Amino acid sequence: PRGLENIGRMDVRNVLLALRHVASMTRALVASPGAMAYVPLAQNLLGVLRDAALVLPALLLRRRVVLHVHGSGLREFHDATNPVARALLRLLLRRATRVVVLGDSLRPMLTGITPAQRVAVLPNGVPDPFDGRAPARSRGPTLRLLCLGNVRRAKGYLDAIEAVRILRERGFDVVLDLAGGFSSDADRRECEAALAGMGEAVRLHGVVQGRRKRELFEQAHVFV
Repeated sequence: PRGLENIGRMDVRNVLLALRHVASMTRALVASPGAMAYVPLAQNLLGVLRDAALVLPALLLRRRVVLHVHGSGLREFHDATNPVARALLRLLLRRATRVVVLGDSLRPMLTGITPAQRVAVLPNGVPDPFDGRAPARSRGPTLRLLCLGNVRRAKGYLDAIEAVRILRERGFDVVLDLAGGFSSDADRRECEAALAGMGEAVRLHGVVQGRRKRELFEQAHVFV
């Protein structure tokens, strides 16, 4: 895994990784007759070119292909990109056996691009980190909110910060733990501007994993 700042960038390591993955995918398909290809579909130009290289061997071998769209920006990318990339994206989507989206509200994103009967809904899910047991919540008067994800405008973190500002102005004892990586320097600057005057009301934790992530969930009363 590489950092968020490498998404959609043309650098030597990204290209070499893409070529290695294409070779691995092709070998796996040849070695496993009847296997299908599952590819999370990118929503940027370089990513779609890489994904097309992953899918092409499966199509040539007449294998089933499942494309998984992890996000809501595919239609926006489709409409804004150049005609060649748009045609390639439509080819991938129309030849796929299934195209998976994260929710029913995202089905219209694929209208006119891929047959509706091939679109399936599969919400994101993770294993229960508490094994069904309720974690011990933080005690005390402070209400703790947790917002965990990539720190960018589309995720709504600016709304969470503004909500905390309004609640504190109205006398509520509430803090926000904001965990995740910045997608760009512009996102970082926008976040810093939004935090002006917030003091300890909003705490930035950066990218968290493993035990630290679990601790933040255990401490939170509300997940935003």
